[in-house]
Amino acid sequence: MTFSTRYGTNFVSSILSIGLVLFLLGLMGTIILHGNRLATHVRENIVITVMLKDSIREAEIFNLQKNLDSNPMVLSTTMVSPEEAAHRLIKETGEDFVTFLGYIPLPPSIDVHVKSEFANRTSLEKLEANIKQQAVVKDVYFDKDLTDVVNDNVARISIIIGSIALLLMLISIVLINNTMRLHIYSKRFLIKSMLLVGATHSFVKRPFLGRALWIGLGGGALSIFLLITSLSFFQKQIPDLKTIFELDKFALLMMMIMVAGVLLSLLSSMIAVRKYIKLDQDSLYK
Repeated sequence: MTFSTRYGTNFVSSILSIGLVLFLLGLMGTIILHGNRLATHVRENIVITVMLKDSIREAEIFNLQKNLDSNPMVLSTTMVSPEEAAHRLIKETGEDFVTFLGYIPLPPSIDVHVKSEFANRTSLEKLEANIKQQAVVKDVYFDKDLTDVVNDNVARISIIIGSIALLLMLISIVLINNTMRLHIYSKRFLIKSMLLVGATHSFVKRPFLGRALWIGLGGGALSIFLLITSLSFFQKQIPDLKTIFELDKFALLMMMIMVAGVLLSLLSSMIAVRKYIKLDQDSLYK
């Protein structure tokens, strides 16, 4: 195998190694990014049901809804007619009680969705008490146990994902550093030869840093391609992922992955080259 062939093989293998490491790092970043959005989405889907009195007029429902929408804790409200409420209940229970009774025994209601930061038992109980004071309101309820379960699970999963992300980041730094050190190690005799013929330290470093730059860019580009391909595949398999996908944040993550690949490659190469520049000739064989 000629020198140029070996060099090309090492160059490509370094790009592949760094690209795969950055892909794993980017994949975890994507999970964190979409995990936060998913947690927000889940919290915002906790519903407070406001049951209204049977005798309520449409204008009073509109005023109450307007009142609720102006509350800083409330994200959105939806008016639910007796017919729609009956349809939901029939769908959930599988029993057509309307046909059996001959009328709809359900009053009109309003579904209230709160902002993510207020989707906890304490805040929801305060909002519940506030809504109950309205004269047109018959009853207010929300699933307290479900709210606690959602918040506990979100907190637990966030800690687990954060810990894995930190561990993966440390592993990625070590792997990229080792990849670049091995790349420079194979050229240690060339470095010493250049110094023996009078090359300055900066002259010796320049081509290695240039290669490190291209390796970092190549690895970053490969990881971005793999991430986009993987994300497209998962979105096809799970269409609901599109609802929590944020293009601007994903683009920022891609940029950070590219920058991380370049910086880590350059820094690792600089440290490795400096080491072999200072190393005495006898130590090159160890």
